[in-house]
Amino acid sequence: MGASPASPHPTHPHTDAAPHAIPPTIKTGLPDLSTTEGSHDVALQCQASGEPAPTVEWLRAGQPLRASQRLRTLPDGSLWLQRVEAGDAGTYECVAHNLLGSTTARAILAVRGMGRPRSDPGGRTEARSPAPVGICVLVGGRGPPALPSTPTLPFA
Repeated sequence: MGASPASPHPTHPHTDAAPHAIPPTIKTGLPDLSTTEGSHDVALQCQASGEPAPTVEWLRAGQPLRASQRLRTLPDGSLWLQRVEAGDAGTYECVAHNLLGSTTARAILAVRGMGRPRSDPGGRTEARSPAPVGICVLVGGRGPPALPSTPTLPFA
């Protein structure tokens, strides 16, 4: 999954525009991003140009995004997501359009979840992590601990 460059063939619905009019272009492709949910903010930059100046619209999974407390479009056309959540993962599209047409750039946002420990009725605690985990066990008492040579851990 790499960055998707702006579509190479913008649409041109109105060819009778003023001679100085320029179809919209997106200056850079959107890079795919990966982050962890929780305390991270993400900005997807979409720098569009054209004459007249294009308007920028953001889509996720093909649907227009609506501003919220956690999500907004900045004056430069960038999309700002605050405190990214696992549900924010997906394909985002920046669509720049003016009277000469439109062009699109796409990026995939991957969001890794934060494993949350949970206990089952048997008193075991289970934690899941997207990455390898090191476990350190401290044992107190006299003499060397009597631990099996190949411990079985109840982690999935």
